[in-house]
Amino acid sequence: MSELWYWRSNERVRGPLVTEELEALVLKQRLADSDAVRLEGAEEWLPASEIRKLFLNSAGDSPAATAARLLETAASRRLQSSLSAGKASRFRGVFERLSEMASGLASGLVQLVVQTFETLTGWLGRRGRMLVTIVAAVAVVTTLAIRFVSWSPSDATRLHRLDAMWRQVEAIHNDQKPMPEELAAEMEAMQVDLERMLRERPVSGSSTAARKSALARREMLFATREMRTLTEESDASARRRVDHALEAAKDFLTGSTATFETPNDGRPAVSSRSTEMIAIIVIDTILVGLFLGWWAIGRGRG
Repeated sequence: MSELWYWRSNERVRGPLVTEELEALVLKQRLADSDAVRLEGAEEWLPASEIRKLFLNSAGDSPAATAARLLETAASRRLQSSLSAGKASRFRGVFERLSEMASGLASGLVQLVVQTFETLTGWLGRRGRMLVTIVAAVAVVTTLAIRFVSWSPSDATRLHRLDAMWRQVEAIHNDQKPMPEELAAEMEAMQVDLERMLRERPVSGSSTAARKSALARREMLFATREMRTLTEESDASARRRVDHALEAAKDFLTGSTATFETPNDGRPAVSSRSTEMIAIIVIDTILVGLFLGWWAIGRGRG
């Protein structure tokens, strides 16, 4: 008994067809590249190109032999598909097991930390543990914030402070007063810091994105050196060089940093780190106040 086939063309399925009828379709070139053929009882559709190749290469063979080759091709493709599906399922299984292990380990660690904390602070009670948690959270936030704001200041902050120092130096020279040791030490520290940064990232070796910052630091270094060598006998050109260097540094930083206002009333400049520290202290105070209020309300109800 000949095998039965189904022919799908333009979303339309025809059949069943015997092997001789399928061969006639191939010889008459009625199978398009987008067509497909399926054996009765099978689920997979074979491309028309494979069907044409089998019939044209097996010219002169009996219909039974051709059908056997078609069955072999279908079985081979089915085996490859099952192997690929098996590999994918094994991979998914391994990934799922790893995810479950990681999730179990994380939950176990969290549970261990919670149990250890409750054991160590069991004598404090529920409110005591809440108080310890709040205090620890405030301490961690404060520590991290202090570490954050204690890093090297930004170029805008550094230029802001250098501009304020230059105003102090001008006022000191105009009043013919000696240079305070604190101001001299701060200018020396500024020069050392700028020299170190330019050695690490010189202008010639900087990328396009960092070139403006490097140029601004070079101008600030030039201004700092001029400020330290400024004396009462220095002419107006020395002061103009400092002004020009500071203006050039501001120009290099324009557009890449936030703008800032230079104090014009003689007050010392306030660094951004001081403002950030004040904000952190205010936030921590609010957190502590909220907790104490919650604790007082709960105690009054009890």
